[in-house]
Amino acid sequence: MRASLIAALTLALAMAAGAPSAVATGEPGSECEGNVPTVRVECPRVISQVTSVKVARRAALVEVDVSSAAVVNVFGQVSWQVRRQDGSKTGLIQGISSGGPRAVEAGPTTFRVRLGKTVLRRLGRIAPRQFLRARMTVFTTDLAGRESERVFRVKLHGRDPA
Repeated sequence: MRASLIAALTLALAMAAGAPSAVATGEPGSECEGNVPTVRVECPRVISQVTSVKVARRAALVEVDVSSAAVVNVFGQVSWQVRRQDGSKTGLIQGISSGGPRAVEAGPTTFRVRLGKTVLRRLGRIAPRQFLRARMTVFTTDLAGRESERVFRVKLHGRDPA
């Protein structure tokens, strides 16, 4: 059993060594000599970081720093509990977004995530010491088509009644 496995492995290695595809040649049309090997290096993954989040009056300003050119989308949801007339509670979820995906270059870019009327109305009803939780996602697609996402949370504090 071992002898046949070793023989098969030896035969596979010998065939791979003699195969024309195993010979290192240049790219087609690059005019490289046949004995000069070329190395293909895969593009590095895009690294995205959320550098700052500022909550303004009607929007959250999310600054995203990407390591190379990519398509970035920032979106999320805000949730809270509402008491019904019968005393039970119901959870509400409201989606928020910065719009569609946007192509960005390497470096920091600020996305304006608008807070909808429902969220603003709820923030106007709660005290400034209370807050709503927003679960935000930065969805990044690099030039090679690889996707990555970074999830973070933001506290949206209530508004002054003034």
